[in-house]
Amino acid sequence: MKKILFLHGFYASGQCVPALALREAFAGRVEVLTPDLPLHPDEALALVRDLCRREHPDILVGNSCGSFYAQMVACELQLPALLGNPHFKMSEFLRPRLGQQQYKSPRQGGRQQFVIDEALIAEFTELEQVQFAKCSPLMRDRVWGIFGEQDTLAHFEPLFLEHYARAFHFPGNHTPTADEVRDWYVPLIEQMLSMLDSSFEQRLHDDLFRFLLSRGEVDHRLPSCPDVEAKWESVASAYAPDGIREFQAYPVASLGWMMYVGMAIAQYWDDDWEVYSRVPDLYAHLRDKRGYDHLDEYVLGELLQLEGSDYSQLEQLASECASRTYSLLRHENIEPGTRDAFLAYIASLHQLYLMGVAVQLRRMGYHMTKLG
Repeated sequence: MKKILFLHGFYASGQCVPALALREAFAGRVEVLTPDLPLHPDEALALVRDLCRREHPDILVGNSCGSFYAQMVACELQLPALLGNPHFKMSEFLRPRLGQQQYKSPRQGGRQQFVIDEALIAEFTELEQVQFAKCSPLMRDRVWGIFGEQDTLAHFEPLFLEHYARAFHFPGNHTPTADEVRDWYVPLIEQMLSMLDSSFEQRLHDDLFRFLLSRGEVDHRLPSCPDVEAKWESVASAYAPDGIREFQAYPVASLGWMMYVGMAIAQYWDDDWEVYSRVPDLYAHLRDKRGYDHLDEYVLGELLQLEGSDYSQLEQLASECASRTYSLLRHENIEPGTRDAFLAYIASLHQLYLMGVAVQLRRMGYHMTKLG
């Protein structure tokens, strides 16, 4: 059974309305963990990290201050997260509220009173300075935000969109009602969970596609090039011994080189496929021009004839795609040296090959256009 870890807002508890609504909505099909979070942020984060290590949640869901915590932990552990009305400047929220306060939903142990003081505000201020430090391009499409259109407390959608790509809205206030959780939060969570159920290669495909689409490197519909796609098996068979040999010491390069191979073969297809299609081993043909270690330089500099910023931009793009792939591959928790590890590696190469082809075809002016 999958698990959701829900992180409540500052004045709330694990028994707040959104927490109870989530538990009811997913009863019998997804386990929903709704702990009481400590008052102090360092203690709250320590508890969340410990729960993630022990319970292995599939997704984090937060509201308000809970979303502040969820964003940081999601990036640290590379977990998908849904941030409900995230409050990224808790120090500003707390300052007008100095003094004795009371939680708005029951806490374990029955202690409902707490104090907001300058020390607590300073703790949040310190964390706010580094809250996006672990944010990476890999997480841009894995952390989603949902924002209440009537929220009068937190207005951080613009800041959220500086780091993440997917923002949604619901017609509610800062804290969603049970009905709003059911109608707006639950469908998004179900969508995020369903993405985890797809095959590794499909998830990798979707991740790389969204990333390249956000960079304007592919169109909304990827190009189809059967001639080049038909070369995949022979290319993979030839590349695998080199790639596997290099993977332990240079995993990102071992993966990324295949994206360059895809770019190169797309270029061959455009130049003179009648000639290049007859080459018995296209990968060896590429590799032997300058050697395996310099395959990227040969493809970018000599074959594609790039230089300056064009060279460095495409080099950076390939590096980011390979890094994303490696990160997703590591989080599959597959035992090294097994058949599953080999298949996941080949699936990774396959998607990088296809994305390399797609990027280069678009750069050469090919687009998939609907006719009629």
